[in-house]
Amino acid sequence: MGVASAMLLLLLSAVFIGVCHGDVSDAELNQAAEKYNPKSCKYHPIPSTFDSIGYLQYNGEVYLGDVFGIPDDVHEHTLAFKVKKRSIITASVEVHRDSLAEVKVDLYKGSENHVSGEYAKPVLWGTQMPGAGGDNAKCYLTGDIDNKGEDYRLVFKITADLAQDEPGADARWRKSSCFPVRVDITVVAIWRMPYHIPSSCPGTSGLPVKREKITLDDKGFHDSNPPSKPYVYVFTHDRVWNPFKREVWSLVVDVPPRLHRFVRFFLRSTFRFISGPFQILIELFDLNTTPDETATEPSCQMGCIGATPIYNGQVMDHAMPSGFTYKLWLLAGEPMYLSDSKTHCMEFDLEVDIKYESKLTPFEVGPQSWMCTNARLPAKIVQSDSHNTDDLEVGTIEGRALHIRDWFGFPPDELEEMKHVVTLDVREPSLFRVTTHKSSVDLRIILTTLDAPPRVIAPPVRMHALGGTNDQTIHTPLPPGKYGLGFFADYPLGGLHPCDGFFVQVALKPVELVKQSGSCVDSGQVYLGEMLRSKRENWQRFEKPIPSTTAQPHILASKSFNIGPHDPATYLKMGIKSDYLTSDFRLQLNREGMHVSEPRVTSNGYAELLGPLEPGSYTVDIYYVGRPKLDPSKGGSGNKFLDASETRWADNLVTCATFWVDMRLIERTGEELRGEDWLCRAGTSELPALISTRRGEELVIDSQFIVPPSGRHLTLLDIAAPSIIKITTVGLKSTVRMRLATNPSGVRSPADGGGGGMELLQPGQVVQESTNSLFARLDQGGSYQLHMVLSQATDFSTVCPVVQLHMVVEPLDLIPACPWAAGSFSALMDSTRAQQAAADHLGSVLLNLVPRKVSHKLEVSKPTQFWMSPDMKTSFPFTVADQPVAVRVEVELHPPWLPLAIELVPKPSQYTSTKPNQPRSVGKLMESRILLMDEEVDRGEYELVLRMTEDRDAISAMATLCAHATINAEIGEQDELLVNQLRAELLDLPDLLAIQPLPPSLNMVGYLSLPDAPVLSTNIFTFDKVKTTELQIQKPTLIRFVCEPADLSNAHIHVRVMDGGSQIAESDSLGHMVAVLQPGYYRIDVQATEAFLVTLGMSALDRLEADAHSASKEGCSATVPTLPVPGSGSGALVGQQQTEWSTGYTNIRLDHNFAQNKGQLMEVPVQAKVPSLLYIELGSPFLLQFVRIGVHVPEGLWVGEQRAMINALRIEVPPGTYHVQISQPEPPPVKFPFCVAFSSLISLTPLSRDSPGTSRECVSYGAMPLPLDLSGGDGGAAVLGGPVDSNGRLLIRSRVVITDMHDGRKKLYLDTKGRTLVLKIGVTIGTSDELNSLNLHVVGPDHKPIQPDFDWNVPGAWERIFTLSEKSVWLIFHHEHREAMEKSCSIFDLAIAAFPKTDMDNMLSCSNNGLGRSEDFHALFDQQRVAAAALSGRGAENGYDSGVRNVAQEAGGFLETLPFTLGEDSVVIASIGYNFFLSHVEMDIIGGDADPRKAKSIMFSEIDFVNGASSPVNARQWVALYLPKGKYQARIADDHFPGQFRAGSGRQCFPLQFSFSTYPVIRKGAPSYGVSSAASAKVVSVHPQPSMPLMYGQDLMLSIRFSSPAKASPAEAQRLIALQGQSGQRVAPSDYLRLEEEGGYLWNFVWIGEVLQALAPTVTLTLSDGFVSEGTGRPYVIEEPITYRIATTPDFPDKLPWTGGPPVPSAWSASMLGDGWHTQQGARPPGGAPGSVSSESSSGRGTTTGDRGPGRPGEVYMEQPGAAGGGWGKQDEPRRPPAFPPAAPPPPPPPPVIVHEPVGGQDRLPGLGEAGGVSIKAEQEIHCGEGFVINPVTGMCDPIPADSRMRTGMGAWGVLGWSFVLSVVAILLLIAWRAAEIKMTTRHAYRYTPVTTEENFGLVDRDDDDDDDTAASSAFRLSSR
Repeated sequence: MGVASAMLLLLLSAVFIGVCHGDVSDAELNQAAEKYNPKSCKYHPIPSTFDSIGYLQYNGEVYLGDVFGIPDDVHEHTLAFKVKKRSIITASVEVHRDSLAEVKVDLYKGSENHVSGEYAKPVLWGTQMPGAGGDNAKCYLTGDIDNKGEDYRLVFKITADLAQDEPGADARWRKSSCFPVRVDITVVAIWRMPYHIPSSCPGTSGLPVKREKITLDDKGFHDSNPPSKPYVYVFTHDRVWNPFKREVWSLVVDVPPRLHRFVRFFLRSTFRFISGPFQILIELFDLNTTPDETATEPSCQMGCIGATPIYNGQVMDHAMPSGFTYKLWLLAGEPMYLSDSKTHCMEFDLEVDIKYESKLTPFEVGPQSWMCTNARLPAKIVQSDSHNTDDLEVGTIEGRALHIRDWFGFPPDELEEMKHVVTLDVREPSLFRVTTHKSSVDLRIILTTLDAPPRVIAPPVRMHALGGTNDQTIHTPLPPGKYGLGFFADYPLGGLHPCDGFFVQVALKPVELVKQSGSCVDSGQVYLGEMLRSKRENWQRFEKPIPSTTAQPHILASKSFNIGPHDPATYLKMGIKSDYLTSDFRLQLNREGMHVSEPRVTSNGYAELLGPLEPGSYTVDIYYVGRPKLDPSKGGSGNKFLDASETRWADNLVTCATFWVDMRLIERTGEELRGEDWLCRAGTSELPALISTRRGEELVIDSQFIVPPSGRHLTLLDIAAPSIIKITTVGLKSTVRMRLATNPSGVRSPADGGGGGMELLQPGQVVQESTNSLFARLDQGGSYQLHMVLSQATDFSTVCPVVQLHMVVEPLDLIPACPWAAGSFSALMDSTRAQQAAADHLGSVLLNLVPRKVSHKLEVSKPTQFWMSPDMKTSFPFTVADQPVAVRVEVELHPPWLPLAIELVPKPSQYTSTKPNQPRSVGKLMESRILLMDEEVDRGEYELVLRMTEDRDAISAMATLCAHATINAEIGEQDELLVNQLRAELLDLPDLLAIQPLPPSLNMVGYLSLPDAPVLSTNIFTFDKVKTTELQIQKPTLIRFVCEPADLSNAHIHVRVMDGGSQIAESDSLGHMVAVLQPGYYRIDVQATEAFLVTLGMSALDRLEADAHSASKEGCSATVPTLPVPGSGSGALVGQQQTEWSTGYTNIRLDHNFAQNKGQLMEVPVQAKVPSLLYIELGSPFLLQFVRIGVHVPEGLWVGEQRAMINALRIEVPPGTYHVQISQPEPPPVKFPFCVAFSSLISLTPLSRDSPGTSRECVSYGAMPLPLDLSGGDGGAAVLGGPVDSNGRLLIRSRVVITDMHDGRKKLYLDTKGRTLVLKIGVTIGTSDELNSLNLHVVGPDHKPIQPDFDWNVPGAWERIFTLSEKSVWLIFHHEHREAMEKSCSIFDLAIAAFPKTDMDNMLSCSNNGLGRSEDFHALFDQQRVAAAALSGRGAENGYDSGVRNVAQEAGGFLETLPFTLGEDSVVIASIGYNFFLSHVEMDIIGGDADPRKAKSIMFSEIDFVNGASSPVNARQWVALYLPKGKYQARIADDHFPGQFRAGSGRQCFPLQFSFSTYPVIRKGAPSYGVSSAASAKVVSVHPQPSMPLMYGQDLMLSIRFSSPAKASPAEAQRLIALQGQSGQRVAPSDYLRLEEEGGYLWNFVWIGEVLQALAPTVTLTLSDGFVSEGTGRPYVIEEPITYRIATTPDFPDKLPWTGGPPVPSAWSASMLGDGWHTQQGARPPGGAPGSVSSESSSGRGTTTGDRGPGRPGEVYMEQPGAAGGGWGKQDEPRRPPAFPPAAPPPPPPPPVIVHEPVGGQDRLPGLGEAGGVSIKAEQEIHCGEGFVINPVTGMCDPIPADSRMRTGMGAWGVLGWSFVLSVVAILLLIAWRAAEIKMTTRHAYRYTPVTTEENFGLVDRDDDDDDDTAASSAFRLSSR
């Protein structure tokens, strides 16, 4: 692990067997602070008070020095404290450079709260200044507090950019969960100041030598003072100066340029922060500039960068580019003028080291430096109307009219000069424009002639001329000639960061195409006021003639508005669309004359959502950059000067600019205040309603759009000429069905430029229809309609539905003919001639795919060029032999019309079925290129495949048309050990917690320079250079070290205190040491290879004794108190809910009898009833008493991290009981008595509970945090099905969540119990992008990774097989952030199965596995029954279920195809159950006429967990989707891994079960189908599958799919749907959503874990009669009760996995496999053989077993529960005997609650509805059981809040009254809760988009008669190996 990444891990995570940090405040304030802190924040919450032992020391001093997290939507934070004596306060606050924020801190007197947004006048003001994060990133405050007993408040004010967009085109709204803030605060009483200042100052200052300017040579420069002789600045006779405006020392350094060299500046200064602070700055100058020698402070004109704070000092450790002049500054802070003038001085140490060091090549610092999305800048742009030539240089772009837009970066071979020149070959009079947008480097552009000397054509215009950004643009006419377009950049301060780039647009068009026909109508003045008042989207069209004027910004329209202090949260949404080349209209917002923000770039303009706007006056402007007249002296080529007649065309040119504007002020109130879905929806562009092309120009759109609420959209296309159109949805989390049709004459086009929301028009002739991609040839121009139906994604954590749309419209006359086509051009290049001659027209196209080693040598792979046609397919093999590699392949297409895909495909294995392999990675379309990046490709054989996505029939007519392809391929090894040895900090500036070498002496000014000055520091030290530090002791002193590893894989450290050659003290194995040192000289030796976080305390014994004696006056206890934790006895909390509570801060003082107790002081059991965030914090004086916390797990303790006096642990935990230990590791060796004092805070917050004040909360309904370990019951594994048993067996199946709290890492310990285990791990996460950001490493005891034996990769999922020796391992999951847009957590389905290798023989034995006789896999699939089930459309009554079969297979598995035909539009449900450990199963749906070997999938299956662990079938792959009538096929495959089949074993047997059913879709207005149940509107599926019991404390996120849309609003649904417990209580969902994208067929409801626990052990879904179908007007039919079992303890029931033999009987395990509803004990037919397994049918409504008669030996089938009376089987069928003896019955439920029907009804038991379903009349009266109260809004039972039940002193009516009020409030809050948040947990939603018969989108694929060797072009690719 590198230093930078190690530090980040250390900063963000709690360590195992280490120590930790936290914050202290009074209970109320800090409980609120923790609640409002984002649960995914990587940093601990900032304290709200100092009234705690964690910050207030024995001696009364306050010290705080750490990095904290502040939520990004919290703009103010208050830290309250009280002073008892006159004191000095010094505070420094600094934000991180990535926060895009400024910070201000002021001190106020009094405890009054913030009123009307303003405080009283501050008593002390902070001073803003440059910091490590840039200008105004730091604020400093110091002063005297002279009011004893007064309350004070430090107020931190954070000001952030309104638009924190990721730079670049089409960036979405983004915000991080929180940002880090470095806070350093000390408060010292005046009487103690002598301990912190020199006792006597010299008469004059002793400063570092003032040198003239130096020029750096290869020897470098070094200067420092001896630790015994610090520098001193005497200010006795100086006037008071502003803080850090007084120069103490400076040095000017000229750094001549050196090839591939950086210069490293290391400066470290230590001082007394409380009394004599300093600031280190580096100021940048051009090399030829001489800094002002008379300046006393920096001007920072080119930029300044500050040092990073450390304890009592600062560190600057930066690598800067050579070729500049630097001035180093040391500036003095505010002086401390005490009454004694002898103390008027400031001491400091200063160490300066400057030297050249080698600049790293991109391959030295690992793939993070070259795995970037940036494209290469073109080498040449040639204007030509003929493509029939191959005489093109590499990187040449050719075309007559061009518009290039993309993210670019300097390639590795140009990084030294940071210069690139593009040759422009202009061949006819043209207009030209180039613009840079939001560059991350200081980029400059220039346009010149190519003669000598070059002449500047037009200067760039910087957009900051209007106060805007630093974007630049050049807009000018160009006569024919050759020009140079130059891009230049300077290295930024701190060096070039990885993937730094810039977004650029370049456009060139002949004037002939620009000229307008007819007159241009001036729309007159643009009035913005009316737009701003608009309440909805309101695009308005304008026209403006633009003549040649001057190259400067011109304001076209302007409007002012005001935001008042009491106005609701107001946002400004603005957008403008215009032609980039001719007009490029822009928008900008100013506040009170100051620039605020400009919109981001979109495909055809600019758009932004800004806000919330702070009170003030604003002005919004529309402006453009004018086009200058052409200077005759600056045109042409060579030395020719233009004649005036040659420029007249440019001077007289008037372009007609058509543009559209939408601008609105939006107030965010009510429900919109909750959640970011509103921000995403409001800030994302709508799909366009009209797209127009121009003759002779290609159109490329690559943008992200919001999915319309209806899920449907119509776009009209005006195509100017015959063209090819290509549409692809890129990186989608949803399914898009598209249909392109002609637009009949007479149909009026929509408003120009408008967005979505249009009514669908009647289409004309259908041109093409497809799913997710569309490719068509339009042989004539005209008007077309593009219909899109977009369904919600499977990704259950999507904030709001978006679609990335990539569209190319390429005119046919711009597409070149292939070189081998008849009548084509004559080839000039050898490679082209080779392609002409080759039979496949590929020739000798080769790629160098040999993985590159980490090397200091700069090598850049040469690009490969060749011609591609639509009928081509090629692949390039490569091998990954040793280390994993990173792969980056980029293909640029010109023109970009080909439907090309790049795929990285593993080669097939003998253990996989005969299906083609599924790609491991797929390239993304980005503008005119395709980019494939895979950061960690494991060992194996692979192919890089280039293929067309369309069937050959669709593109055969275009086989002679070509595109020119350029491939850039890079493959580099991921050798972490080598990469981490390099200087990783060159890639980034130091973090707020700086890294520094061990200081040479601990007597430096910032440490023990004064004998009575206490030392308490936390720093990160490295020991690669300095391993020894000296220490002089003047009086007996206590010293304590605590060291924590930055790299957990190398945690060894040994600290020794040496007196000469004698060892005085040494540390333990954890780096902890405490000792008393007598006066003398000592040497402290440290043996460590990695960086460590070191907390060091030192103090004289006499001062410690005096301070301890003073503190003991407050009294100490002789007994250990009981912390007020729920359930812990008399100290239990009162008035707080049991799932969310906080002890508040408790100060504990134990008497001196505990002082020498080593080990545990107390243990506190903490019970988490739901997935929770556990935060534990202890504060102790550290030096005299070091008290820490830990959470016990079998292999040791998860302990907190120590920061100064705080030891804290913040971790997410699943439900369970955790034992928190408070211990004293090593008492101090002192003889005087003292109290053991510490403060404690323990809080528990449900993870799924939304926290106000968090802007991007991770919503994780139904997901469990990963446990602390997998080996014992104390680590949380029990609730998930663990821990591993004594034989090494383990089965865990759950949806889990990893937050960013610990840098997205979670480490699980797995004890192998001394056995050789086979471990299988499977992850399903939704999309490939999310899957790539989730890493798993299995690490052995030697800290080396264990490579998988085998793996499979499918879209959004992978499975891996490991063989573990007898030694235990760690499973390390890491959610890596590659983009700022990513969520703050990762939610995924996780399956872990571990078994001894010997178990596989029993499980796979066809004769001994207990599953009956073996059968061939064909017996599993009854094709006739499947076909009959599809045609009948009666789903429930005619579904097919195979039952569990003992399927014999060869090593290669099988691939089966099942054809079926739908007679009407239907929902199709298919599932195949299997044993997760034994099988890798895949399934998908394809078109009925398609070749199964090649067809594109309509839908892939996903994993679902079923049954208990003891069932042979514990998982399933399933699909549930709406399909129009037609022919389809289901493909099913099973794969295996090496080692499953022993040599010579032949066939092995696997438990499998297949089910299939269909339901007709019933719509409003559809003809009546009669009264049969098959024609009724039904509940057709639910998710999750009820046979898998719900875990203790788990939320239920229930997805319900109907065969007909529900006629109810979400608010009505909340009243009409409920879960009912056994006692009759009905509880409404806490959240709900009708997915409009599904047309109302799919609904989602959430019940939180604590509610389910109150209803346990079972809950049944109930629908009131008022919840009716829109198609039938009647209630839905639920054919069997939908009942979930709920674990009543954290110990998951039935956790013993099946290992072969007859399944263990369990009421939790045997159940139906498909979408059946309830769980029950298994059954077998009469006479069935012992050991046969039964379960319920997939449809849950009866069993169809084909022609197999019941009772045959070995029969395996699924039993059905009955409808009435709770019996089993149909009412008219005899009840079948169970297969196994019944399990022990559950405890008897409470007396049934009678439900009264007011109209003639009889009393009956609830839950027994008509026709076997569960139906509750809307008028029914509900009686709630104990602990519940009727909700007046929903009419259902809500649990009484715990605080109401537990409150004492109230009678029964008081309790009921409070319960009623609280319930009303709770429900109203739930109603206000954002409904769209449920989308963040929706699974499988994209599968169910209904498609009407009239809107049949032709999902059946065309047949493909291609040869076998091209089968993979669109083949079924499922497994990777």
